[in-house]
Amino acid sequence: MLAHGGGGHEAAGTCQIANDRADSTDRQLMKAAMAQLDALYIKQDGNAAAFDSPPGIYPADWTGFRDYGSDVANLVVAIAFLRQEVKRKIAASEDTTRTSRNPQTQPYGGQGPSEYTF
Repeated sequence: MLAHGGGGHEAAGTCQIANDRADSTDRQLMKAAMAQLDALYIKQDGNAAAFDSPPGIYPADWTGFRDYGSDVANLVVAIAFLRQEVKRKIAASEDTTRTSRNPQTQPYGGQGPSEYTF
């Protein structure tokens, strides 16, 4: 953005989670991401006070919940929390296997999108 005369800062796009939160347990990173997304959704729905206090899912022992300005910035923060949660789960040797798709239970009921009628 800086190269194009816009706002932002030189480290834009490199959102990192604070080191003291990188080892978070009890799904705190996921909860923080969901809280950020929840508040953003409420803000987009017209409630300007959406970020005035953290949603109930936000980790109770964390501080710093806030509006990062733009919708994109808020999405980037949520994604950074989710990315760190994925890294934490992989580091903890959690199962990363993706289950196979069952065509009969997919959104199109076994038909491709072009064959699906509304």
